Amino acid sequence: MKVLVFSFIVSLLGAGIPASIAQSGSGPANVQTPYTILGTCEDNISALSNAHHLAGEDGTIIAIARLGDGERNRELNSRRLHNVRMYLTEFDWHRPPQTLITAEGEPLKGYGRVELYVRGVLFAALQVKRNQDLLVGSCEPDNIRPVKAERNLYPYLDRKPGRSTKKP
Repeated sequence: MKVLVFSFIVSLLGAGIPASIAQSGSGPANVQTPYTILGTCEDNISALSNAHHLAGEDGTIIAIARLGDGERNRELNSRRLHNVRMYLTEFDWHRPPQTLITAEGEPLKGYGRVELYVRGVLFAALQVKRNQDLLVGSCEPDNIRPVKAERNLYPYLDRKPGRSTKKP
């Protein structure tokens, strides 16, 4: 009976070793499929936070913004990338700015998006509704959100009327 229990325990330990090697990265590459989401504010924050943690304090994150169908204004890409940069370097994680690279990519079919690359691998593609900003920051309703904290995330909101002055 003791031999049976011993061999059962040894088989369990042996089964756990390949899993731990794959997770540690010292074995074969365990590449995850990046996820593409048309997300809410909370989804975008989660993806950015996960990218920050995966990259580590000194790792590089690359964000590439792409316009989607019907989007012509390149300022949208600039605003989306601005929100990524402000969220990761000032609003929440205070990452060193030199660890974040932003760029504009070619337009694509479907929704516009911001692609996040961590350690040189596509980690996530955050889709954005047509002509909207990438929603990040404080996800509470307008009446309880700390507007002062978000001023750097949405600086265009202070522009003169004529354009929408509501947070997307």
